[in-house]
Amino acid sequence: MLRHGVEAANRPKSPWRPVRASHAPCRSPGDDPLGACVTGTSALAARTGSKLFVWTAVVLYVLLIAAWAVVAWYSLRHAVRQRARARMTGPVQRSG
Repeated sequence: MLRHGVEAANRPKSPWRPVRASHAPCRSPGDDPLGACVTGTSALAARTGSKLFVWTAVVLYVLLIAAWAVVAWYSLRHAVRQRARARMTGPVQRSG
């Protein structure tokens, strides 16, 4: 682990600004556990026939869809802002 840190410190700086991805459009940190809960609760509802599990699965599914919608909204907003910023600054010129 230390070796990688030393190599990274000795590496020449790139003229390109690193891309910092805060999230991917198709994934968010919160949707995997929620998706697992929805799947598990749905399986329990199908197996037991319990109304409690059925309604819990429905509510969790609605929350999952809402989380996906929020992630899609922020991803779209981020893409539009990045595109507008790229138009304002113009093309990146290489030096050298």
